[in-house]
Amino acid sequence: MDIKRITAVAAVVIAGIAPAFSAGESFEKRVPLWPEGKAPANDAAAVAAIEAEKQKAEVLKRDPSAKDKNGRPLRSFFIDEPYYQFSRPDGAAKCGLVIVSPGGAYNFLASNHEGKQIVDWLNKNSIAAMMIMYRVPENPKGALQDIQRAIRLARANAEKWNIDPDKIAVIGFSAGANLSARASTMYAEKSYEPVDSADSLSAKPDATILVYPAYCDARGNNSRWRKPQIKGDSYNEKYALADNLKIDKNTPPAFIIQSQDDRSYINAAFAYYLALKDAGVPSCLHIFDSGGHGYGLALGRKNKDGSKFLPSAWGPMAIEWLKSRGF
Repeated sequence: MDIKRITAVAAVVIAGIAPAFSAGESFEKRVPLWPEGKAPANDAAAVAAIEAEKQKAEVLKRDPSAKDKNGRPLRSFFIDEPYYQFSRPDGAAKCGLVIVSPGGAYNFLASNHEGKQIVDWLNKNSIAAMMIMYRVPENPKGALQDIQRAIRLARANAEKWNIDPDKIAVIGFSAGANLSARASTMYAEKSYEPVDSADSLSAKPDATILVYPAYCDARGNNSRWRKPQIKGDSYNEKYALADNLKIDKNTPPAFIIQSQDDRSYINAAFAYYLALKDAGVPSCLHIFDSGGHGYGLALGRKNKDGSKFLPSAWGPMAIEWLKSRGF
């Protein structure tokens, strides 16, 4: 019996470990990713970062107009109790599910245009969706634990949610795309100790969508996490894959979107795609000549001169790609 078959059978057996959702149930329901008191501990850097954000939140309670040291409005954002929000399309038909990871540089989460709007779009195209609010700021280890847990929970609840446990994809934007890439290449890594029966299931996605991904190239990753920078300016150095992404023939197929003028992050898309190509993994890379970074779905968006915003074409293409893979 292959791994996929084992996953499907196990999902039926242990589907009772998390809440059931009926079709059309409100997306507003927030469900903890971890049983109470069982979330893996944060490392020291994440603890310090969360504490700093909590202190800013206290300042804002006393003075909502407070400024930071640069004279800009003070802001506070942190997720220390990660959760998910699930929504499925109306109707009784079994469908695939896509786990949505908003971006935000691993410091905040753009949960509207890279989260809720993506969930709605997927549902309108007869695909279930599960947005995760993973741990931030400065918590890449915790974020990986959270997305691995989300993938396993989706499979564990496949029968209750009426989804196919063999059609679980991930989609992410910017840092969320990096997290999706890490989930797609580090699925065999034991990032946390099991907390319940769901953690016996596979954390491997069946497909990956990366929208203007960040930190997937070695230089981008090293810069974000303050690691020693690689030297040289050859093709190999420019498009080297980040050292924490291990791509081989078993890596899930990917659909990648990027804009040529997204100068800070474009090489992340190239690095990931080239590694997939070299490993023989069937994948798509779509480069638009303009669009920048952070545009989300962008359906119906126009340029300032009234012309069509070209990256708005990626959504329909991604749906066709998912459908071609049985979602």
